[in-house]
Amino acid sequence: MNPAINNSIAHRMKYPMLQAILAGFSAAVVVIGAADKMDLPARLQFLLSRLDVAWWLFPQGISADGTHTFLSWALPINASFYISVIFALLLLRRSARSVSDRMKFKGVDPWATSPALNSTLPNIPPVALLLDSGSLSRHLALLPIFQWAGALRDMRVRTIRCSGKRRSTFEISLRSGLIAKVYACDRRDVYEFMEALKQAGFGPEAEFSIPQALAYLPDMRLLLQEEVEGMPATEVFNYGDAGQRGEAAERCARWLARFHVLAPQSGHISDPNKLIRHSETRGLLIARGGGSLAAKARELLDGLKAARLALGEAYTCAGHGDYNTSNIILGAGRTVVIDWDSYNVADPARDVARFLVSLERRGLHHRGSVRALDNAAEVFLRTYLASNGKSQVLRHLTFYKAAFCLRGARLDLYKGPRPRPDSAEAMLDAGLGYLAGANIC
Repeated sequence: MNPAINNSIAHRMKYPMLQAILAGFSAAVVVIGAADKMDLPARLQFLLSRLDVAWWLFPQGISADGTHTFLSWALPINASFYISVIFALLLLRRSARSVSDRMKFKGVDPWATSPALNSTLPNIPPVALLLDSGSLSRHLALLPIFQWAGALRDMRVRTIRCSGKRRSTFEISLRSGLIAKVYACDRRDVYEFMEALKQAGFGPEAEFSIPQALAYLPDMRLLLQEEVEGMPATEVFNYGDAGQRGEAAERCARWLARFHVLAPQSGHISDPNKLIRHSETRGLLIARGGGSLAAKARELLDGLKAARLALGEAYTCAGHGDYNTSNIILGAGRTVVIDWDSYNVADPARDVARFLVSLERRGLHHRGSVRALDNAAEVFLRTYLASNGKSQVLRHLTFYKAAFCLRGARLDLYKGPRPRPDSAEAMLDAGLGYLAGANIC
């Protein structure tokens, strides 16, 4: 038998077999005990004694009397029989449940938005159900990249991230890994933009690249892309030494500078006024708790509104929308940026500021200070400006960094297993420092 198939069968049998062994041995001991004149009510004694398989097989030649006979004959025979019976029943129960699920959803669009199908994430397709019924495999089998024999035979799926009601990210393990994103609404535009970036010079073979977009399945709202090998930039900034962090910052800056120059402009326009509106919502959430955080949030929001008036008209280019250390992978000779769901057209200072503030948050959460990664931030900004010397970027940086500091404070208070008021206050202080003209970058 093919080893891969054998491993798959072993994985599926593992827990039912364990249950069967435990229950089967227990049943064997009880029925043999009954046959051995266990002190039980007469009727129950008679019933259990008739369940002794060894007695039925060898009614004259074997007895459960004595320890040697018990261990050598009665226990193995009865245990094997009852383990087999219980294991078969467990498999039948699992099969019945699978049939029941298929009948329950027969005639229903499994990708339709329905709380009945997916109560925890009503707008995300119920992927677990589809995997159970084989629908995902059937859809993927239609793609040219899966046409070789057995390509989907050993498919495994694990969830990487579930982003509220907007999207879920899964890893599909085949002979080589793939990443699948399932969206709450049609996002063919993400696939098309990634294809445009490939044509602009960011293909999988380039030094500065993106994951290869393999396919988009509109019926499933599923984007399939390559799984990139390499070290996430977050890990380098969290645990690397000064030299490694400086090299990583330089690579991240060079990627962004090239992207801002070469990438086609597509997607919604990121208006600073919209950022102000989001900042107002974030400031109100923080202020709701009162105290010093509320006062600093209001002060930072007032400063942002004043800084917005001083921006004037901005030069725009293609924007990533969420350019931070978590979305950058540093491979061997290849720097790759992932997660293109928020691509836009924006002031280039927006992406630069987003990255710099993400470095501050790395330093704050893993090294105890927003200043911990200042050297890496200086390398990043210096490299970016040398590669893309738009004077506007430096002039507008203060506004965007302060806005993202307010965003970070809100995340520290309302996202994660527990609030981090100390971290939130540090982010608010950093934002106020930017608006006051402090030389922080």
